[in-house]
Amino acid sequence: MPVYNGSDYIADSIRSVLTQTYENFNLIVCDNRSTDNTEEIVRNFKDPRLTFKRNDKNLGLVGNHNRCLELANGEYIYFLHHDDIMLPDNLALKVRILDEHIKVGLVHSDVLFMDENGKHLALTKFDAKKDYIEDGMKIFEKLASLARNEQTP
Repeated sequence: MPVYNGSDYIADSIRSVLTQTYENFNLIVCDNRSTDNTEEIVRNFKDPRLTFKRNDKNLGLVGNHNRCLELANGEYIYFLHHDDIMLPDNLALKVRILDEHIKVGLVHSDVLFMDENGKHLALTKFDAKKDYIEDGMKIFEKLASLARNEQTP
């Protein structure tokens, strides 16, 4: 979980990971020299699956993501940003898909965009009852379009 000045949302984000039905994971929070109380919030969580790392200097957005990759050591890697929330079965479903489809290199979830007040802005609208195997660029283009348009579902 790359983070920079994430104190407004990071506790909810971490909580959503630590309460996953799939429990065999390691959550690494990589702080990019936050100037708010992000570190204090993260260190208040007492869970052996959570590791906090603070960069020696601000590496920028891409640099911090790369640092997260350097620190990761699991079979699968998932980026969750400090202002995102996971539903309880999210990791279990992702691991199942990856285990069942060995040629798949990326799994993502449906995304519900909300503003800072919790107002729903847009939903990617995938059928949650079926799995899709699609071209990754098409998915990213759809997500970018939704984010720009901020349409109500």
